Amino acid sequence: YAPNGNEEGTMNQLVMLRVLRNKLLDRGAYEYFVSVNSDGTANWSRNINSRGLVCTFPSGWVNTKVHPYSWHPSVVYNAPLDVYMMVNWGMGCSSDGVWFGKPSYLGFWTAANPWGPWTQVHEEIAWTPGDDPGARAYQPQISPKWIAEDGKSFWLVFTDFQVVDDRRPYYSLNYQKAEILTG
Repeated sequence: YAPNGNEEGTMNQLVMLRVLRNKLLDRGAYEYFVSVNSDGTANWSRNINSRGLVCTFPSGWVNTKVHPYSWHPSVVYNAPLDVYMMVNWGMGCSSDGVWFGKPSYLGFWTAANPWGPWTQVHEEIAWTPGDDPGARAYQPQISPKWIAEDGKSFWLVFTDFQVVDDRRPYYSLNYQKAEILTG
């Protein structure tokens, strides 16, 4: 999985590629996701220009100052529930485009196949872990080894960027248990 570009409008588009492990260094061996067939299977192409979108995330979450930074998904397979789970985040930018100017975006999606179609199952437009208004959480990852045996809970690992004083940021590694509610 990768962003389709490095600016607002393309960075929030997710594309997908595949390659055999023993061919990682052979650029010609890469195949790019193109589209989904009516039976749910995927179309692939060796032409990068034929790539299609796997998912599109909300706009307005890519910073425009320093360097573009946002939308780095974590996708895992939850075997007990036979579902792919994705968590992703958007940079909380201030109105002038500066990163970490407000709380980040957090979203969860599920799909029957790694190429989708993806269905959003949770959204936070002001992700503030621990209800901390100073939280600037980013890069959430679902830890595959920490998915419960029944698949109904997992641990989310993420970083938080907090300003301690005017000169020094504070980074912390965090984890949070998430429960899957079925109904």
